[in-house]
Amino acid sequence: MQANSLIANRYQIERRIARGGQASVYLARQVPLDRKVALKVLTPPPGSDDEEVRTFQERFLLEARTLATLDHPNIVTVYDYGQIEPGHFYIAMEFVEGRRFSELLREGAMAPERTIRLIGQVCGALSYAHRRKVIHRDIKNSNVLIRVDHHGNEQVKVVDFGIAKLMEDDPSLTLTGVVMGSPHFMAPEQARGSEIDHRVDIYAVGVLLYCGLAGRYPFNGTSSREIVSAHLSQEIPSFSDVNPDLTLHPTLEGTVRRCLAKEPEARFQDVDTLLTALTPFLADTDSIAMPAMPLPTKALAPEGRPAWVNMVLAGAALVALLPALILAVVLMIVMSRQQTLTPDSPPELTAQEQPTAPPPEVVTPAPPVDITEADPEPTEVTVRSAPAPITAAPEGRRQRDPTPEAPSSPVVSPETEPATDSTTDAATPPQTATTPAPPPPEPTPQTATWPDGSGDGFQIEDNDLKDPWED
Repeated sequence: MQANSLIANRYQIERRIARGGQASVYLARQVPLDRKVALKVLTPPPGSDDEEVRTFQERFLLEARTLATLDHPNIVTVYDYGQIEPGHFYIAMEFVEGRRFSELLREGAMAPERTIRLIGQVCGALSYAHRRKVIHRDIKNSNVLIRVDHHGNEQVKVVDFGIAKLMEDDPSLTLTGVVMGSPHFMAPEQARGSEIDHRVDIYAVGVLLYCGLAGRYPFNGTSSREIVSAHLSQEIPSFSDVNPDLTLHPTLEGTVRRCLAKEPEARFQDVDTLLTALTPFLADTDSIAMPAMPLPTKALAPEGRPAWVNMVLAGAALVALLPALILAVVLMIVMSRQQTLTPDSPPELTAQEQPTAPPPEVVTPAPPVDITEADPEPTEVTVRSAPAPITAAPEGRRQRDPTPEAPSSPVVSPETEPATDSTTDAATPPQTATTPAPPPPEPTPQTATWPDGSGDGFQIEDNDLKDPWED
C-alpha cells in the first residue's frame, strides 16, 4: 500500500510500521479529525479457497468486535473497522508512540523492579480481558508496547488480539492442522493443539518475565519445531545457568517457574493471583495496573459543613458528659473516705454531739467459754497442700541422660524405677521425629506430538519478523 493512499475515504497512509504473515500495520492520519492512528490492514493468505476466506473474515470480525468491547488503560483502543474491498479489511486503532518490549530487550536484561512493573501492567490488561471471557493467545514481546506519559512513567499497551479466543466462541474458527501462536511463547497444551483456556496467557507472561529478568528466551532454536519441542519436553533453565551474574530472590524465580509449569494445573490459576505474588518485589506498587479495589471505609465529615458547627457539637458533647464526670468524682471521694474508717472504731463525737441515753442496765456476765473444747459439729475445710519441692538431679545423671525432662516431672533417684504419671503424659505432648518428605518424582519428558499425528505438515501461524526478539 503506497504512501498518501486514502483508505475508507478518511485514513491517509503515511508509512508502514510493522508487517506480519497476513497483516500490515501503517501509520495513518484520520483526515476529518487530524489525528494519528495505527491502521491494521488484513488480507487472507494467497491461494485461499472460499472456505478459508470465510474463516479469515470471521476471525477478523472477532478481533474487531472483541477489541471494541475492551476499555482498559493498558489495552490499545479501537476507533473503527471495516472492509476496504472483498477480502481486505482494516482496523483503525490508537497509535502508541513508544517502543516495543522487544526493543528494550536488545539492551540486555532489565532491572527486576522495572521488569515486574511493566509485566504487572500486562497482567492488569489480561485480568480485565479474562473477566470478559477473552483469551489473548498471542502475548509476546512485539505485542507489548511501552510509551512514556506526561508524568515520565512508562505505560504498557497490549496490542494484537488477532487470534483472541472467546471462551464461548465457535470452535470452528480454529483451522484444522494449524497451531496458532508464537513458538517462543507457546504453552505446551497450545502447541499440542489441545483444548486451552486463560492459563495459556499466564504461561506467555512467564516467558515475558523470563526474558526481562534473564535477557534471553527460556528456549531458543533454529526452527519453530525445535523451540516448541523444548517447551514440551525440557525443564526451564535456572537463571543462574543462563546468566551467572544475575542474583534474584529465590521466591521471584519460583514465581516465574510456576508460570512456566508444563501442566496448566501447576501454574497460577488466575492472573490476579500472579499479580499478588509479584507485588512484594516492587518498591512502588502504585505503578502496577491492578484491578480496582474498594475504598477503605472511614468516617468522613459531611462535605459543606461550616467549622463553627463542628465546634458547637463538640462543646455540647462535653457539656452532656460533665454531670457524669462530677458524679464519678464524688463517688471516688466517698469511697476513699469509707476506706479510711475502720469498722471497729466509730468516729468520735464532741461533747455537744454526744446523745443522751438512759443509764445502762446491769447485765450478769455469762460464764467464760473454754475454747479448748472441740466443736460438736466440725466444719469441713478443704486444705490444698503445696507441691513437694523438686530436688535437682545429680550432675552425673544429667550427663548420662542427654534427653531433658519436662519441668513438671518429678525427679527419681537412680535406684528407683520412675512411675508412670498420666497427668505428666497428658500435659507434655509426645515428641515425634519428623520424617523428611520424599523428593518429587522426576518429570517424565513429553514427546512432541503434532496435531496431524504424523509429524508432517505441522504449521505454526505466527508473525515472526525474522528477528531474535520480534517473536
